[in-house]
Amino acid sequence: MPKSILVIDDDKICNFLTVNAFKKAGIEGVINVVINGLEALKKLKEDKIFPDLILLDINMPIMDGISFLKSYQNEGFEGRSKIVIYTSSIREVDKNSALQFKDVSKFVNKPLSNKKLKDLIKII
Repeated sequence: MPKSILVIDDDKICNFLTVNAFKKAGIEGVINVVINGLEALKKLKEDKIFPDLILLDINMPIMDGISFLKSYQNEGFEGRSKIVIYTSSIREVDKNSALQFKDVSKFVNKPLSNKKLKDLIKII
């Protein structure tokens, strides 16, 4: 069954590596990439189709991950996608803030290892 993934991250190199890792793992479907939370909200509203999995960075310009989660919740999008925080942040406050949102399934630190990839595939 094809899967859909939305990657929300401003790190272009990381995005390239992440998309390739999913493709190499045999994930068939659509993988979209946007560079901040505002672009992601716009895409979700316009497409009216929610991905199976959202990989969300915390620290981004324009709209960061926590602000995205608040807006996602305020838009009534809860329960439509599984969200995994995928970030280089090692700050406990970031982790605790993100895990307060019920749609956040996991907090994963970059880079994406084979084990982390296998765990993400299990979610979708």
